[in-house]
Amino acid sequence: MSVHAPAPPAAEVRAVRFSLAAADTQSREVAAQLYTTADAAVILGRAPITLRRWRMDGTGPSYILMNNRALYTRDALVAFISSHQQFRSTTEATVALVAA
Repeated sequence: MSVHAPAPPAAEVRAVRFSLAAADTQSREVAAQLYTTADAAVILGRAPITLRRWRMDGTGPSYILMNNRALYTRDALVAFISSHQQFRSTTEATVALVAA
């Protein structure tokens, strides 16, 4: 027989979240730089399901798992974008692909 503790009332949860967020300016600045999967998908120009697949494959940008939600930092998204090779033309991209 398993016994689960009752969940705290929603108002109490909101109050705790608010007090934690208001406790520290730096925490608020960091929280403002966290992006959901949907936000990150827009920034990267991909569908949210693509980011989910990348997480499973381990090929996408680094993320933070918080409360069972994947969150991306601005720095992780910038690093992911910067880590990809950039080309000036489709010919240059094709040559690089064939050479690889």
